Amino acid sequence: MQPVKLSTLGRMLVFAILLWPTQARAVEDFVNFMSANRLYELCGQAQDSSRTYTTQEVSDLAYCNAYIAGVTDEAVEALSGVHPPLFCLKSVTVRQIHDVVLIWLKNHPEERHLGAQRSVIFALAEAFSCK
Repeated sequence: MQPVKLSTLGRMLVFAILLWPTQARAVEDFVNFMSANRLYELCGQAQDSSRTYTTQEVSDLAYCNAYIAGVTDEAVEALSGVHPPLFCLKSVTVRQIHDVVLIWLKNHPEERHLGAQRSVIFALAEAFSCK
């Protein structure tokens, strides 16, 4: 089977279609597992090794990183047959992805009421383009 070649817009459209049932329900009565606002709150603490964190802050950061890593892994798997890929993550760390997502959320407050998974994908696509 030949790989399908898509533009960036086409790749984003494919991913949007994969998420469409979740997004369609969100309009009426479905609450996303996590909003981007909540992810921004969980991820918001600066990771500074010179300070002491509360147990809750450590838990929030761990949850944040696990959520972002999980969405990233799922997106990589779901989009594995799409060429060119939506994003390229060779040698990228979870910390880098965390930073990119946090910056994206900070710079796009108008998007934070939407699902967090959407924000993670958009942040990855902008920061780690395969061009």
